[in-house]
Amino acid sequence: MKTKLLIGFFITIIVVYFGLNYEKNKRIDEYLTQQTKEFEIMYNTQYKHFKEKSRVIYDMLVVNDGVLNIYKDISSASNEQKDILREQLHSLIKDKYKKLKYTKLQQMHFHLPSNESFLRLHKLSEYGDDLTHIRQTVAYVSKNHQFIDGFEAGRHYSGYRFIYPIKDENNTYLGSVEVSFNVVAFTLEFMEHFKVLSNFHIKKSIIDQKAWKDAKNENYIDSPVPKYYLERNAVQQVVNYSNVDFKKLKMSQDNIDNVLQNIDNGKAIAVFDEKVRKIKIFLPVKNPISDEVVGFLSITSDGKYIINEISNFYIILIVIVLFVTIVFGLIYREFKNQENTNKLLDANLKQLETLQQQAKLASMGEMIGAIAHQWRQPLNAISMSIQNLDDDYEDGLIDEKFLDEFITKNNAIVKFMSKTIDDFRNFFRVDKEKENFSVKNAIAQTVSIQSAQLKNSYIELVLLGEDFQIHGFQSEFQQVILNLINNAKDVILDKKIKNGKISISLEKGTVTIEDNGGGVPNDISKRIFEPYFTTKEQGKGTGIGLYMSKMIIENNIGGRIKVQNHENCARFILEIPRIK
Repeated sequence: MKTKLLIGFFITIIVVYFGLNYEKNKRIDEYLTQQTKEFEIMYNTQYKHFKEKSRVIYDMLVVNDGVLNIYKDISSASNEQKDILREQLHSLIKDKYKKLKYTKLQQMHFHLPSNESFLRLHKLSEYGDDLTHIRQTVAYVSKNHQFIDGFEAGRHYSGYRFIYPIKDENNTYLGSVEVSFNVVAFTLEFMEHFKVLSNFHIKKSIIDQKAWKDAKNENYIDSPVPKYYLERNAVQQVVNYSNVDFKKLKMSQDNIDNVLQNIDNGKAIAVFDEKVRKIKIFLPVKNPISDEVVGFLSITSDGKYIINEISNFYIILIVIVLFVTIVFGLIYREFKNQENTNKLLDANLKQLETLQQQAKLASMGEMIGAIAHQWRQPLNAISMSIQNLDDDYEDGLIDEKFLDEFITKNNAIVKFMSKTIDDFRNFFRVDKEKENFSVKNAIAQTVSIQSAQLKNSYIELVLLGEDFQIHGFQSEFQQVILNLINNAKDVILDKKIKNGKISISLEKGTVTIEDNGGGVPNDISKRIFEPYFTTKEQGKGTGIGLYMSKMIIENNIGGRIKVQNHENCARFILEIPRIK
C-alpha cells in the first residue's frame, strides 16, 4: 500500500507541476506578445514624429524660388557652372541649416535627376558620385518622381531618410533632396520618450557593401548579435543614458538563435533574458524598396512581471506540494486506521479535530482550513482513484494506457484545485504600497474564502449597504474582516445557536459586523482588544486577533474600532476615513 501511495503522490505532483508550469508560461507568453505590440506602436509613433519633422525642414529650406531657380539652371549647366550653382545653393540655405541642428537633423543631400550627388551639406567636398546602386531610395524618386521614406544605409552612415522630389511650376522633375536622421538621434529620442534602453543593429553585409572604408571603421563596431553592426556613437549614448557598462547590456547567448530566426523572417519578438532579468524586444526594420530586413531596433524593458510570475509559480507549487503531502499523509493514516479498532479510530479523530482547531491560530492555518473545505469534493475524487489503485494493481491493469487515463482524469481535478490556490493567493499577498480600494469588494473576497466553512456550519452571512473606497493595505483590511468573521463563527458554534447569522453593513465610512451569538459580556468588553486576552479555551485562542485588528484599523488606516452589545448581539463597528 505504501508503494501505491507513493506512485499516486508522484503522479499527482507531476500533474500539478506541468499544469502550473503551462499556465505560467502561457501568462508569460501573453505578456511578451503584449509588450511586442506596445513597442511596435511606440516605434511607429516615433517614426511618424521624425517624418513630420522632415516635412517641416523641407518646407523651410527647399520650398522657395531660390532653390527652384538654381535647379532649373543645373539642367543646362557645364561642370564649372555647376560648381558656381552648388556654392549658390549652399549659401542660400546654410544659415537656416545650422539653426536646425536642434532638430537632430543629420544631413540634407541634394541629388540630380541622374542620381548624381550634387550637394552634401554634411560633407561639402564630396559630390559628383553616382548613387544609383548605393541609394535605392534616390533611384526610386528619380524614376517615379514620388516621395519615399524609410531606413537605408549609405556611404557615411545609416539612418532614416526622407527623399522629396523637386519639381518646377509645370510639375517637371528637376532632382531630389534628402532630409535624414541617424540612428543615434532616433534611439536617443526613443529612450528619452519611453524610458527604456534601446539600440540599433544593422546588417554587416549591407554596411560592408555600401560604406566607405574609413567611414565604416570610424562609425561601426561589432554587435553582440552575429552578422550585425552597431553604430559607435549609438552605443555610447546607451552607456551615457543608463550609466551601465555596455558589456552588461548584452543579450544572453541562449536567446540569439531564436531572435535571429524571427528577425530574418521580418517578425518582431520579445524574450525574457534570465541572465540580466530583463525583457528584450526586437523590432525588424526593412528597406523601403526591397522590403529586405536591413536591421532591427533592440529595446530593454523591465522584467518585474515575469520575475514575479516565476516567483509565484514556485510559491504556489511549494504550497500545493505541502498540501498534497498532508493529504496523502492523511490518506495513508486513514488506511492504517482502518486496521485498528473503532475505539482507536474515534480517539484519532478527536485528536485530529484538536489539531485542526489549533491550526486556526495562524493565518496559514486559516488558509489551509478554508482550502480544505473548497477542496473536499476533488480530494474525495482523488482519494477514490487512489483507493481503486489497490484492485487495479492486483488485477494487473496498471500499464501506460492506465497511467495516461489516470493522469488525464486527475489533471482536471488538480486544475480546479490550482485555480482555488490562485484565488487565495490574491488574499494573502503582501501589499508593498498603500492604495485606494473598494471596501465592498475587499469584504466580498474575504467572505468567499469563508463561504464553504460558514455553509457547512449552517451560518448565514449577508453583506448590505453602499460601497465606498478607503486608502490603505487591502490585505491587512481583509485580515481584520477575516478575524471578526471567524470570531463570530466560533461564538455561534460554541453556543450551539441554531440559524446562526452574521450581518455586515456598509454606510458612509462605517463597517458594522454583527452576529447573533449572544453579545460580549460587559465585564470583558473593555479588555477584548488587549494583547493575549482571550475567552476561548486553552489551546484554541492566542488573544492576538482582535489586538492586531485594532492596530491595523487605528495605526495603519487611521480609523477606529469599537464593540457594542445590541439586542443580545455583538456588534463590531469600524469607522474608517473614506476616499469616496
